[in-house]
Amino acid sequence: MPALSHIHVFMFGWAFYIAMPLLVGYFGLFEQFASVESIATYFEGSEPLWTMLLLYAALMPCAFYVGSRMARWWRRMPPLIVSLHLQAWSLFVVYAVLLMLFTMAAKDLLFQGYAEGVDSSVVGPIATLQMVLLFQYLVSRAAGLTHAKRALGLLLVLTSVVLLGMGGRLYVVSTLVAMYFYWWKWVAEDSAARLRSVKWALFAPLVLALMGMWRVGALDATAFGFYLFAEPLYTSISAVSFFLGGSWHWVDTPTDFFLAFVNVIPAFVWPGKVDVVTSLSDAGLNFESPFGALSIITSSVGNFGYAGGLVFVGTVGMVFGWAERNATSPLMRAFYCFLVALLPFLFFRDPFQVQVKLVATGFLLLALNWALTLPAASRKRLPRLVRGR
Repeated sequence: MPALSHIHVFMFGWAFYIAMPLLVGYFGLFEQFASVESIATYFEGSEPLWTMLLLYAALMPCAFYVGSRMARWWRRMPPLIVSLHLQAWSLFVVYAVLLMLFTMAAKDLLFQGYAEGVDSSVVGPIATLQMVLLFQYLVSRAAGLTHAKRALGLLLVLTSVVLLGMGGRLYVVSTLVAMYFYWWKWVAEDSAARLRSVKWALFAPLVLALMGMWRVGALDATAFGFYLFAEPLYTSISAVSFFLGGSWHWVDTPTDFFLAFVNVIPAFVWPGKVDVVTSLSDAGLNFESPFGALSIITSSVGNFGYAGGLVFVGTVGMVFGWAERNATSPLMRAFYCFLVALLPFLFFRDPFQVQVKLVATGFLLLALNWALTLPAASRKRLPRLVRGR
């Protein structure tokens, strides 16, 4: 089996959210399916603008790959070999208390289905806690802290149940992606074990489709194929309408991207931050997003412009290449897998406010774990990493 990297995960997300829906729309296949015929009008536009859109989509993997390869020019960091036992248990207590408080605040939303208009101030902290717990679980697993791994794993399962009860399935799926990625690279015994696991990875999209059908109350077997690809089709509407609307530029000022960093500040520190954080919808750009999701094409070109957007995608690839190159210790392995968790779904369909917050959270967790480490332990050099089963 080939070595798995962030490039493969990127290509999966690109094929699912970018290539497939654009090709379906470009060749007019919507008319053949009554379930998606209603969105065909979003995909009607002039050929030159379609050409520019398809060219940008085709250049995205190239930019990501080139950026990832450029990271090899950087010198490797010294391995962050540190003692992680103390902070694993200290943070476990903090996270357990936070989960209890967040769950109590969201008790009226639990297991009420996938209702629209759910308050993000209630769901957001739980989703963030899910990703925080994922990072700490991976750190404990990579460091071989068996008891801490089990305790943090239990919290992760409980948080996943709460999120699923409120419709936050993408965060749960992203967690599974990170855990599967870690297992494939550093735990699997051989290629045969990896090959056997592929059937479960292929089974995951089927589960997502069933959850999507449950979300809208349409448990109809005849519509299963549509719901398997509904999300990327609906997400692509923002990209197609944006490009065919002609409001994009070659180079633009990333106001939305920079203001997204304000979203990293906790609400209890800055209660009025929601009045400062804006979205592309407020920028006067000509695009539509009737189902909420925002394509990475719209986010990148709307912020940085056509050429600048490709530079941004290349920069993202460089960050991933840097993280992979330095994944030589438990902390950096956890950080790398944490970033990979964001790649196949959240990167391609969530606005920058969400993406920036999660990536910044990963860097802050890396710094926090390092800061909590005993100074003496940071001088130790271990010959190899624990396999981290």
